[in-house]
Amino acid sequence: MSVENGRIGGVWAGGRIYAGFSEAGNARDNTLEIRNGYIEGSHTEVSAGYAVKGDSTGNGLTISGGSISRTSADHFVSAGFSHEGNARDNTLTVTGGELGTEAYGGYVRTGTGEASDNRVEFSGSTSAVTRLTAGWSGGADARGNSLVMSSGTVRESLTGGDSLTGLASGNKIEIHGGEVGKHVYAGHTDRGGASANELLIDGGTIAGSAYGSFIADNSSRTAEGSKISFGGTATAEFLVGGYSARGDAVGNEVTVSGGTVRMNVMGGESRSAAARNNTVRVTGGTIGTGSDEGFVHGGYSNTGSADNNTVIIEGGNLRSVMGGYVESGAGSVNGNTVLFGGGSISGADEGLYGGYTDQGDANGNTVLISGGTPGNEVCGGFVWTGTGSATGNTVILEGAPDLGGTRLYGGATGNGHGDMRTGNTLEIRTSGLKAVNVGNFANYRFILPEKTTAGTTVLTLTDAKGTDISNSSVGVAVAGGKPLLRKGDSVTLLANEHGLKAEGMTQQRLSGQQGSSWSMTSV
Repeated sequence: MSVENGRIGGVWAGGRIYAGFSEAGNARDNTLEIRNGYIEGSHTEVSAGYAVKGDSTGNGLTISGGSISRTSADHFVSAGFSHEGNARDNTLTVTGGELGTEAYGGYVRTGTGEASDNRVEFSGSTSAVTRLTAGWSGGADARGNSLVMSSGTVRESLTGGDSLTGLASGNKIEIHGGEVGKHVYAGHTDRGGASANELLIDGGTIAGSAYGSFIADNSSRTAEGSKISFGGTATAEFLVGGYSARGDAVGNEVTVSGGTVRMNVMGGESRSAAARNNTVRVTGGTIGTGSDEGFVHGGYSNTGSADNNTVIIEGGNLRSVMGGYVESGAGSVNGNTVLFGGGSISGADEGLYGGYTDQGDANGNTVLISGGTPGNEVCGGFVWTGTGSATGNTVILEGAPDLGGTRLYGGATGNGHGDMRTGNTLEIRTSGLKAVNVGNFANYRFILPEKTTAGTTVLTLTDAKGTDISNSSVGVAVAGGKPLLRKGDSVTLLANEHGLKAEGMTQQRLSGQQGSSWSMTSV
């Protein structure tokens, strides 16, 4: 069935077009093509396959021009529609035209029917719609739906799979161009769960945020296992791998290889529960275009916890990195990892933090720096207020990073309370570095490169107030099987021309270096 020109419907009448319609049975394998014309009215419905009680399956709707409009928000465009059954394997293809308020690949109004394996292909400079969704279910799951946008305009939201009460899983969106006026959701649910959704963005402009999975306030389910890949010429406001308002965000991933994220990037975000085991990798692009923007969080929770998250920075420009971040309350940020091998961090009093919490504990985090410019401050664990501890954290230096403007801390606090030192370790696996200062480390480990020669200085500090490593433990090892150092050779581990205090320092014996030749030297 095709519509070429003319006008269907009227201002007060309905503009209803169905290629296939069934009251009690299924609507299958119907095709509808709209090339031009005007479809309008208060009850406008355009669907290739419309089933009331049965399934709507394998239907195809193609729109290449014309205009569809309605005054009732309950009526819309869909390739496949079922009131109470399933909507599966339907395809909406748009290359031009105005689609009005809502358009769907597959739509299920009520009942227990699922919206699965529906597809939307949206392109054409004249294509426009307010909200575009590949698969929507009002009573069951939305899974395996896909949407590809190459150009055109979506005035508000773009969604892969949306379930009102069920699970939104395995949905995928690709954005290669065009404009989205608000937000993008690969998987979205109001009262259910969301998992394993995927979002690929390498072009276009998103005025709002992009989510792999999004679970709204009415659910405490977990947002898990979703992925975002962002790069090319794309622009967005926020990137969040998985978001749950009241539930956990677990095992989500975000990769940024280019483009511009105007504000922040989060692997997993929970407003009041846990964000754990999430990962962010940045290899290029710009994150943050304002003075108070540009944060990367492996896991973020407003009032919950953010443990065991990972951030890997290999390039790009950004403001600050936190493996785990809790904005308010006593939630923990333990066991997070930040790997910084390239890129540049800029911004006053910003840098790398293994874990950063308002009042809780920041323990057992690791920050490894092997290149790039990590900013003004590197801290294993940071507690802003309260009496939480920042202990057992490790900062590792290797390679040739630019630390000329950087202070290195095992733990730190914004108010001077809590234990910020116990078990914190600075481990240096290179030499010839320069930094501003070090502090709050109970242990200093120096793993000298195999070819270290006599007279080498490992770390030069420039703070005019001097450096104090009193009551710390210092251990030295030489990596490799054939060290160049001989008995009596001298290596300077730490140097500060403004003074260095080492009262009560003890020697720590290091072991476990393969083929190591051990030696100790004074600071």
